[in-house]
Amino acid sequence: MFVPDEDESGLRLAAQVWGADEDTGAVVAGEWRIPLEGSVCGRVYRTGLAALCADVAMDPDYRGFPGGRTRSSLTVPIGPPDDVIAVINLEAPWISAFSIRDYERITEHAAAAYATFPQRSAA
Repeated sequence: MFVPDEDESGLRLAAQVWGADEDTGAVVAGEWRIPLEGSVCGRVYRTGLAALCADVAMDPDYRGFPGGRTRSSLTVPIGPPDDVIAVINLEAPWISAFSIRDYERITEHAAAAYATFPQRSAA
């Protein structure tokens, strides 16, 4: 899961769960950052639109991580387009790993998470 950096110039990895033999040690929660421009997570955060990518090689915004073997991804915003508070990013080492049902399930979880968040007042 990615959350906005303190200065909102990018996103910071807040939490992660690795699959077997996937942790390269190069990506550390709290330290790993990605830009808002030129990354799938950044695009999802900016637009509030989920991204289901059967083959990350086909998405010019996909940014791999050192030693990563990602081939497909599912990235979902937590919050509506005008108030995204975080991004859930799932990756898999094979093409077409995620389905529309996965998209629906993760989107439901994201909506439930957002519903528990305190409402923010407009600045």
